[in-house]
Amino acid sequence: MARGKRTDPAVAVLVMVMAEMGFEPGIITKVAGLRRSTVNDIIQGHGPWGQMPQNELYELTRLRLIRVLDEYVYDFGMRAMQRLEEKMKTASFMELISFAHVALNRGESSR
Repeated sequence: MARGKRTDPAVAVLVMVMAEMGFEPGIITKVAGLRRSTVNDIIQGHGPWGQMPQNELYELTRLRLIRVLDEYVYDFGMRAMQRLEEKMKTASFMELISFAHVALNRGESSR
């Protein structure tokens, strides 16, 4: 019996790498452009996905994903710093103290 469209092995590797890094299946579905059931099959190793080798493609995909995440986090942090600097120009004394408290504690919540 004919089956549906075959999933690109590179996309399947991306799904596995993202799952191992802790991404939720819903996010993986959006990034990979696959159906949720296909993503779940790949993650759970159903069918041909049970024997996916960890080869050069796997390692290269993992390193690229780490680099993309690192760049995104850096850009996000820089934008947050720019916004903070703008707010500090018009902040009250108490707001400045609050900013300093957050900066000194590196954003950790006090308990």
